[in-house]
Amino acid sequence: MAIDTQYSHLEVREVPDHDIQERVLIMDNLTHNRYDPRDPDNLLYDYEKIFGVFTEYIVQEDMRKSSITTLTLGGGACLFPAYLEIHYPGSHNEVVEIDPKVWEIA
Repeated sequence: MAIDTQYSHLEVREVPDHDIQERVLIMDNLTHNRYDPRDPDNLLYDYEKIFGVFTEYIVQEDMRKSSITTLTLGGGACLFPAYLEIHYPGSHNEVVEIDPKVWEIA
């Protein structure tokens, strides 16, 4: 699927593999999210993996934290905010996305 919006060219590609069923969000020819619909805990995109490790480190450093507050600028497919909701229940996560079509696709 591909569409042009007021802000960018959006494309979603299914990339079949033997181990995962990868879905990729591409905006203006740049990959923004990689997702395995069968395993949402499997962060496929390197920057999301780094955010996951960093978030875990911050929470472990302060054992008093049972929840976190985040702001995501540019929601893309909202994979990392969804990951935070699953792994840090009770957290408050705000997402800012300028393109309403990105929300629809996400």
